[in-house]
Amino acid sequence: MNVLVIESNPKAISLLSSALRADFDAKVHVEKHGVPGTAFISENPMLDLVVVRNINASPSHNEEETAKMVLNYIYDNKLTCKVLVLGQFEAAGFEYSHLPERFKLSDFSTTVRKTLGLTLENLKELKLGDYVPIDIENFYVMNKAPCDTYIKLARSTGDQYVKRIHMGDEFDKEAIQKYESQGVKELYVPTEQKGHFLEAQLKQYLGSILDVSKPEPVLVELRSDAYDINKTLINNTGVTEQMILMSQASIKAMAQSVVQNKKLGGLLKNILNNKGSFAYKHSYLISVFSSAVMPKLEWSEKRQFEANVERITFAAFFHDILLTEEKHIRIRNKLDLYQAKLEDKEKDLVLEHAHNMATFIHEMKHAPNGAEQIIREHHGMRNGIGFAEVYTSSLGAMSIMFIVLEDFVSSLLDFKEKGLTIKDILDNMNETYQLPSYKKIIKALQEALTDSF
Repeated sequence: MNVLVIESNPKAISLLSSALRADFDAKVHVEKHGVPGTAFISENPMLDLVVVRNINASPSHNEEETAKMVLNYIYDNKLTCKVLVLGQFEAAGFEYSHLPERFKLSDFSTTVRKTLGLTLENLKELKLGDYVPIDIENFYVMNKAPCDTYIKLARSTGDQYVKRIHMGDEFDKEAIQKYESQGVKELYVPTEQKGHFLEAQLKQYLGSILDVSKPEPVLVELRSDAYDINKTLINNTGVTEQMILMSQASIKAMAQSVVQNKKLGGLLKNILNNKGSFAYKHSYLISVFSSAVMPKLEWSEKRQFEANVERITFAAFFHDILLTEEKHIRIRNKLDLYQAKLEDKEKDLVLEHAHNMATFIHEMKHAPNGAEQIIREHHGMRNGIGFAEVYTSSLGAMSIMFIVLEDFVSSLLDFKEKGLTIKDILDNMNETYQLPSYKKIIKALQEALTDSF
């Protein structure tokens, strides 16, 4: 199946393309605007489907009525390819399918299937091979194989699948990393076993990250791996039931650890010396310092402490999860963005990640109240796009706390490389943040640090 996606949002491109490949085994071509989109249709008139956003930003940054342009072209040239329009749209005299501005990926796949007139049986025949790939990092938080597991070898006669882990075999992260060191990025399970594998993975995942009997350094590494699995999952598949269950467990584990660890010294040592990802350390430490600072702020009532910890932990877990590379997470302002010399797609991802993640939160039924606002405003912009040049008091109180503590945590994680002391970091922050609402957070942070060391 050949599909053209015309969409200018990098995150939407990634999610739509992944869904089309995973659910329909489609060959996906992407264009960002109507002119190159219609040119591609002209060169490939036998396309099966065109997925097009109703309005995109044109190369000149004006609004472009992309869907209307595409439908007119198909109608004028008497082409037969189907069209699925995303976003608010009405056009008399044209045949097309439609989804609203916000939709679940499951609804997208259902609409694509109906648009193409595919039955569920057709779909099975279309997309299923004998084996399905599983990202190798998913095995980090597992210890027992729920089914036979294979590696794929490319041969001149075709792909060959070789069994490496037998059903019931026990393994650890080190054993999985040996495959990874040999260039293996995915392991494969039989297609008919995928559902069973995902159920077993979730069960083992929950058991490993919530097992408080393990030593703290081991839990830190497990939860870091779990965070990275969630990051891959949401970037590859969007908001799914599996992702929600796994992220809820990770957030619960983070919140429990934050509340239980009263002294920062030992906890910081475990975190900073751990081999886990920068992304996890960054998110977790924001939660840790928030829990230490909130009791010292007049707006944080004692009876609401656990609810506030849940809210801030949720925001910390998700705020940068759409940023797949460490260099993107390290960008904290316009100067960092300029010096990073990113490609346009990367730059768009960084500039829009707060807005895009806040939009994702709409699909999560049990998101804590206020978490969406914190995520949207965590770079100082009320609309979640770009970086603030001047920090204002017009943001929510918890957003302001999050901004200050994220700055502190980012500097703390770099203190060895930059030769900074905690005093240096706090002095720099006092120069950056001039308004009283920000100064109060820095003062509370200083008190929390004094109490803990």
